[in-house]
Parts: sequence; structure tokens; C-alpha cells
Amino acid sequence: MNILKTAFFVALGTNLCSCRPTLKAEDVLPVLDGRFWDIHLNKKQSARWTYLFLRDGTCIRYVIQKDGTVSLYDGGDIILSHEWFLKHDTLSVDDIRFQVMTVLPDTITLRNVLRHDTVKLVKTKRERIKKSLAR
Repeated sequence: MNILKTAFFVALGTNLCSCRPTLKAEDVLPVLDGRFWDIHLNKKQSARWTYLFLRDGTCIRYVIQKDGTVSLYDGGDIILSHEWFLKHDTLSVDDIRFQVMTVLPDTITLRNVLRHDTVKLVKTKRERIKKSLAR
């Protein structure tokens, strides 16, 4: 698995440095598949949400409780697509588009295409949640 991770980051780094990045979902799958990534909106604020990315293009958003446990985020009045995909240097998560800025083994820095703010996805040590809680 370490070879896959290394290959992914080398390929991604090469693509991000070129003029026209050609990122493919296949390059991201070994890193994102089945892992939780906390969303950090800024340095001062702790993560309030975490995503679980699945190989089939499904992403599930959870709320991080104060005690560190997570619960399924229902979106309130917002209808979530529960889908993710990567096209060139743009990662779409729940119909929100992000330009991939930097990729490190445990952190992906993204720029919201519409709002122009920066967010970070930080890999967590959370275990998979039981399927009964997934959706």
C-alpha cells in the first residue's frame, strides 16, 4: 500500500506542477478510499465535519461532536449529493467544486472555486463507521 501512496503523490505532484494538470480519479482512489478526512476551514477553528470517501464515488459527511464522536450530517434544508469526483485539478464534493492546490500524505489543500476561500482536508485516524450509520 505504501508503494501505491508514493506513486499517487509523485503522479499528483508532477501533474500539479505542469501547466495543464491531468489528475484522474484512479490516482486518488488509493488515498481517499475508505478514509476519513476532517475539513478545516481555518487555522483557528477545529474541524466540525469529516468526510468518508468511498471508491464508488460516494462521500458521506459527518458532524464531529465535542466528545470526538461523529454522527451523520443530514444537511438540514440543503440536499447533499453524497458524490465526489476529480476532473483535472478540480475535486467536486457534494456538488461543491474545489481546485486542488497542494497534496501531502495527510493533508490536501483546496480552494473553493466560487468563494475563493481555502480549506484543508486532513486525514484522521478514525475507524470506519458501522454501515448502519453510513446512510
